Amino acid sequence: YLDKYYGFDFNLNLINKGLEIEIPLASLDERLDDIYIISNDKFDFSEFKEKSIDFDYVFAMSLFTHLDKENIGLCLSKLKNILSEDGKFFATYFEVDDSEKNFEWGNGITTSSSRGPYHYTFLEIQNITKKFGFVVDNIGQFGHPRNQSMLFFKKIKQRKAVIKDEK
Repeated sequence: YLDKYYGFDFNLNLINKGLEIEIPLASLDERLDDIYIISNDKFDFSEFKEKSIDFDYVFAMSLFTHLDKENIGLCLSKLKNILSEDGKFFATYFEVDDSEKNFEWGNGITTSSSRGPYHYTFLEIQNITKKFGFVVDNIGQFGHPRNQSMLFFKKIKQRKAVIKDEK
């Protein structure tokens, strides 16, 4: 049962449209007790942390298509601070075999590696991910209306070493 909704978006207008249209359309307005949404362009989730909120699940639909590699890294580095130890992060992206070529997806959408909307190879995503303490699996196609693929991220567990010197 979903009784709280936490969200984040760069675009305050999209947030307002979601609250006006999407939440009622999904009949969530009758089920949600609390809605808390942050809007900024720095992936600043500190307000969630200040409220001692850690997330078990985070979903990012069509986010990585708007982010270059640097900002995907920024997103992961900030998200790591609010994701619970066993938390799961799912994100969609335009997956290609060769990121150097532009790709036409239909409906007037052409992706590129140098300007948005962006596309990536899974290897590129893996390389970004390693730098920020995550492992990633490629779930692949899941029926996204624009043929985006789904990624599944989880934190790399930090091992604790205990060394006992009995000399």
